[in-house]
Amino acid sequence: VFHAALPPEGAFSIKWRSHVEDLDSKLVVSVMPAIISEVLPGSVQNHAVFDYTVIQGKLSSLDLEISPDLNILSVKGKDIQDWRVDKTDNGRFLRISLSREFEGSYTLYVKAEKVLPDFPCKFSLPKILPQNVLRVDGFLSFGTNKAVKLIIEKVTGLNQVDTRAFPLKRAAYPLPTRSVY
Repeated sequence: VFHAALPPEGAFSIKWRSHVEDLDSKLVVSVMPAIISEVLPGSVQNHAVFDYTVIQGKLSSLDLEISPDLNILSVKGKDIQDWRVDKTDNGRFLRISLSREFEGSYTLYVKAEKVLPDFPCKFSLPKILPQNVLRVDGFLSFGTNKAVKLIIEKVTGLNQVDTRAFPLKRAAYPLPTRSVY
């Protein structure tokens, strides 16, 4: 309702503008992981921090593809309602439900472990790969604090950088003293 005093003569015009409604937009997210994989006698432990940046939409759940032999030990983050590991025809997935929607950013912490046979042994690093995201670009540190000799036979999709480039402020665990990557 508008009230106005109009002059007795002259032109009068009025324009209406429609109300702009918030539309549900498709979720667009990028992720920057910082993963520290430490080789211990009998296991490889992964300490992972995933920094999600919500470019468009609202984040209400997270999906990460994980290796078949990876055991999830803990999942931490703000307003986590539930997490579970689902096995499908396409692989195993860590599914995290959030109790509210997030805009802007979200940080997820995952601790996982892969059991190894007795040394000496060959193994592949277990994967924790974010799904339904536009881009994944981060850091991986692979090493040990124990008297274990690590030999890397094959590396794909990684660039080796100086350990000083690893974002320690974002790490959930100290870097191994004998880091390789």
